[in-house]
Amino acid sequence: MKPDEFTKLFGLSIEDFDDLFFTFNEHSLMRDTSHKKEALGILLMMLRKNLDQETVGFIFGCSQTVVSNSIDAASKKQITDRTKRINRKC
Repeated sequence: MKPDEFTKLFGLSIEDFDDLFFTFNEHSLMRDTSHKKEALGILLMMLRKNLDQETVGFIFGCSQTVVSNSIDAASKKQITDRTKRINRKC
């Protein structure tokens, strides 16, 4: 995938995605790195393009259930991390 295509799909450059993934990967409970990267990509694509889960599943070659679980895992992790940081500041 070309860098400009990547940015159109995910809203981030490849380098920014890798930086975000590094942070996500450090704290993720998922074991398989490729699944973590896919989960983050699915979440970003859904947020960026407002696609339904069935369409994203078609793009990533997985079922709607996998998309739903990936979004749930990625978003819960991000919300938990942000909440912990906010609570530390209070």
